[in-house]
Amino acid sequence: MRSIRHHANTIVLSYSLPDPDDAAVEEMIDAVEPQITDALATLTDEYDDAIVEIVADMQPCEHCRTQKYETYVLLTVLRRAFVRAHRES
Repeated sequence: MRSIRHHANTIVLSYSLPDPDDAAVEEMIDAVEPQITDALATLTDEYDDAIVEIVADMQPCEHCRTQKYETYVLLTVLRRAFVRAHRES
């Protein structure tokens, strides 16, 4: 019998936190925000052409291209990097 493995590259979470103003959550956000800022700078500085190409392939209208799709691509990269890092830790 052959074994088939499926590997997900994303995690979908649809939970809500008990209190959106939770001090512990805010503290964690503050702790990682500088690294996230650096990661976004790396992505936009070093991969801007690739991001623009991916967005163009998605064929958005001009508003969506600059206001939604670029954000979606960046969030997808960050989410997948998080999943990989979390899986490997």
